[in-house]
Amino acid sequence: MAALIQMLKEDRSLSASVAAYTIIIFIVSATGYLDKILRLIPNGIAAGMMTGILFQFGLDLFKATDTMTFIVFSMLACLSDNKTLYCRHF
Repeated sequence: MAALIQMLKEDRSLSASVAAYTIIIFIVSATGYLDKILRLIPNGIAAGMMTGILFQFGLDLFKATDTMTFIVFSMLACLSDNKTLYCRHF
């Protein structure tokens, strides 16, 4: 969204665009319209967007095993432990 704001007016810096985006999101959230806007998005589209984000995160995680092996496998161990101890949905 900040990139879209950046494209609308080219003489702004990226930090100004991010600040404008942050203010817009804050106002929309504070007035309660964010929930109404999010209800307009169909569940299938929201699930697809989430899948794309998580898939990319997963790919990056396994790419990082070459350089940060200890951190990656520590994260996977914590995830596995927390899923078995605290989560009933998986």
